Amino acid sequence: MTMKLRMLTLWVAAAIAAGCGTPQVSSFDSRIKDWSETARVAYGEGNVARAAELYGMALERARLTDSRQEVGKTAYNLALCKAALGRDAEARLLLSQATAVLPPGSPEAGRARLAEAELDHAGGNEERAAATARDVLAGGADSDTRAQAYVLLAEAAWRANDTASCAVEWRKAAAELSKDSEPLVWARTDAVAAGLDRAEGRYVEAGGALERQAKWLGTAGQYREMAAALAEAAAAYQKGSDLKAAAGCALRAAQSLAANGDKGKAAVLARQAQDWADKAGDEPRRRQAGALLAEWGIP
Repeated sequence: MTMKLRMLTLWVAAAIAAGCGTPQVSSFDSRIKDWSETARVAYGEGNVARAAELYGMALERARLTDSRQEVGKTAYNLALCKAALGRDAEARLLLSQATAVLPPGSPEAGRARLAEAELDHAGGNEERAAATARDVLAGGADSDTRAQAYVLLAEAAWRANDTASCAVEWRKAAAELSKDSEPLVWARTDAVAAGLDRAEGRYVEAGGALERQAKWLGTAGQYREMAAALAEAAAAYQKGSDLKAAAGCALRAAQSLAANGDKGKAAVLARQAQDWADKAGDEPRRRQAGALLAEWGIP
């Protein structure tokens, strides 16, 4: 299984969206509130460096005013930005400060501890990542944090070739999710489901899980990852002999990639879709693929 959602930027994006004590950004001090809100907007627009700068200003203000809760929340958010920028050592120092001042057993402290586990997970230290995730689960974590911790444990088990344990942790993650859960937590859970389906030879079911993953990625604005998931879904459907579904997913991925400026990969997928649609007798999709290639000036 390709665990695309192990990408650090995606778990960081999910954490930023959930926040640590936000969305009730500081009412303690107007400058902390303004800088933190602007930082979240900057992060959402892809300007992580600017978000880090603003969170840094908010953190210094929180330290100045001696607000332990604001220091903890803002150090956590700044740590996520540092992690997204590849500055893991700085992120770890900030997370250590956050966990030291946030109330033990609180949901905020649980998120900060889980961020430490994610850094270890991304760095390949699965034993420490799993131990921290289990500590989080034993504490006062909220449902989304618990789901993310279980997904991390499922991914760690997969890396260890322990499919049975992976399935157990995946079921626990799925049980914690709700319609209000963060899209990227849903997406990671569906990525694990797809891997488990493929491991058992259930390729059509894997294609369905990957389509769901793509939907969540799109909801979160992660369009390149969405297109990659759709391309994976197409390959899974093709392996399961559902060529109509394969062609449909390949065309959706191709259109998204082309709109994002990658017409080379888009053309490969459109040609695959054209071939699959032809074999399946799916004339509308065969024509759609040909029209897209013609629009892109590709013979």
